[in-house]
Amino acid sequence: MKKEDYYKSYCLGCGLCHSCLGTNYSISEKGFKAPDSVDLSFAEKYCPVSVDNCNASCSSDNIWGDYTEVKRGYSKDSDLRKMASSGGLLSEIASYLLEKKLVDGVIHVGVGESPMSTKVYVSKSREEVISHCGSRYIQSSPLESIVEILEQEGTFAFIGKPCDVMILKNYLKSNPELEKKVYFMLSFFCAGMPSFKANDELVKKMGCDEQIKSIMYRGNGWPGFATVEGLSGKKYTMPYSESWGHVLGRDKHKFCRLCMDGIGLFADIVCADAWYIKNNKPDFSENEGRNLVIVRSNIGKNIIEGMEKEELVVLDGYDEFEKEMPVIQKYQYERRSTMKTQVFALKLLGIKLPKYKLSLLKKYGKFTDFKAKKNIFIGTLKRALKGRYR
Repeated sequence: MKKEDYYKSYCLGCGLCHSCLGTNYSISEKGFKAPDSVDLSFAEKYCPVSVDNCNASCSSDNIWGDYTEVKRGYSKDSDLRKMASSGGLLSEIASYLLEKKLVDGVIHVGVGESPMSTKVYVSKSREEVISHCGSRYIQSSPLESIVEILEQEGTFAFIGKPCDVMILKNYLKSNPELEKKVYFMLSFFCAGMPSFKANDELVKKMGCDEQIKSIMYRGNGWPGFATVEGLSGKKYTMPYSESWGHVLGRDKHKFCRLCMDGIGLFADIVCADAWYIKNNKPDFSENEGRNLVIVRSNIGKNIIEGMEKEELVVLDGYDEFEKEMPVIQKYQYERRSTMKTQVFALKLLGIKLPKYKLSLLKKYGKFTDFKAKKNIFIGTLKRALKGRYR
């Protein structure tokens, strides 16, 4: 496979090359963006699938990456807590940054012109942040106008998928005149970007046979139900464990299956679901939302301390973090601890892979046992033969 084809094949459609180089995109059958042309020097510098960037996501000795502190909690705004995908902390942090005038705008993604589309917004008030909150389990391109945005007056916070944060951070390091424009970066645990086809399948399995007016993947409770509203006003729902576990999570971008950074390694603060544990498994029954909060920088620590002092959030320390994480975030744990096994299985089938250093992947292998590796090896072969890595 030529290098250009490799980058096209694994492109996540973040939009940076469009913003910087004017690159145009085509849409694949599954609804993912891919560039019509590739500037190799640009791709090797910024793309998550480049050798340097792949291996940067394996640099920490800790399987959960470097951090200064870990907490659990939620926003004291009960309406936001109920509306948000988890405990509302990402929106609460973004609002705090705006209200304290630490930034002039928050760059993030929300619903686009149609229900199954996304759009980049620059929110400048708490109301705007909250109006665009919520999970979007479909193609998003949060960097497609980033240069234009950063040329505006003021400073910004950025909320994006872990890969988006890494890309933007690398870009800013290479462009020091813009580096001070982005004061703060937020992310969330990401298990992958589902295809448009998976979204279409979700709507059908929910029993909706009419044109849709809106789709809500989570929220209005924790984890909340996937909810589709048709033009007739009728609503169709499905539990999160089914919508993600049986539909959306089965058909996602192929690089997402091979990504070692679903845990926001390069963000100042990353949030995730702090699931309760029942029978040694995550409890997906409806509860009041609760976030896991991993603080990865001193700036992040200062922000959290400021919010606690003003009693905007309810947070407690999480001493059992590393002990419980293999249960509450099993997918993230297994993906990082068994990636070497997955890579080995795919190499046997001749699939072109991101070039991780096996010595880096090996150190995470000690966190799991032979049985788990065996299951991943067999499962990877089965998924590959079904075309999940195409």
